[in-house]
Amino acid sequence: MQDVDGANKLSINVLYPHVSMLCCCLSPGSTGIDVITSLGTATLHGVSSAGIIIYEGRTLRTRSPRENRMAGRSKNGEIKRLARERIAVLFQRAEEFFPENPGWSDRCVGLARTIAMRQRVGLDWQYRRKICPHCYRFHVPGVTMRVRIRKGNVVITCFHCHRQSRFPTGRSHESV
Repeated sequence: MQDVDGANKLSINVLYPHVSMLCCCLSPGSTGIDVITSLGTATLHGVSSAGIIIYEGRTLRTRSPRENRMAGRSKNGEIKRLARERIAVLFQRAEEFFPENPGWSDRCVGLARTIAMRQRVGLDWQYRRKICPHCYRFHVPGVTMRVRIRKGNVVITCFHCHRQSRFPTGRSHESV
């Protein structure tokens, strides 16, 4: 960051819990600014070019730009687990909504796909079989799709886009 007068500024995000707030941008070498801590207000004695804050005999390290980006993120596995749970709930809701309003079911499927793509979580096979891979509509056998078995494959025909999807039945090759 650059100030109006052209001096380089250092944005301070303190890593330590006893410093509750620091509401200023400091340039290297600045002194005499009050730092609000949980113990009271302390006077800043200096900021080095490496981003080290010195106040009342203590030294604090500021966060690097990478640490600032990573600070708001929680654990990736926890987010993915939560995404899978929400996808399961959305598919349950799609099944409940279908007799009343098929459009709501399609909306639930769209939301589940969006969550899966955003969190980079693959849809489980039982969910993938319930949506058309071409038009992304919710499938109900006999109502929105036709199911046939041909040459060792399950062939699903969507009534909306009239396209076919083929899935292997899983038979072993010796029995053919």
